[in-house]
Amino acid sequence: MPAPNQSERDLWNAAPGRLWADRQGLLDRLQSNVLARLMDAARPAPGEAVLDIGCGAGATTLAAARAVGPGAASSASTSPNRSPPAPARRSPAPRTPE
Repeated sequence: MPAPNQSERDLWNAAPGRLWADRQGLLDRLQSNVLARLMDAARPAPGEAVLDIGCGAGATTLAAARAVGPGAASSASTSPNRSPPAPARRSPAPRTPE
């Protein structure tokens, strides 16, 4: 018996997942209005924790992280092509003076 969600893993770890990852910038721009509406509706706030399941290329996770603060947003995906968001996409966490 196949593992749960194996067909989804197979799909997203093949050509569709690589295509999504390769075109992440375009997809982020095309879906930016949806992301803005989601963030307006969810209203993530500093101190909250966010888990983005099925994170795609990570735009939602990164937007949530900016809202809640460093280390409080996590993502999960069936595809190593897309989870976690690539370090190059992350902005450095704000540093507090010691």
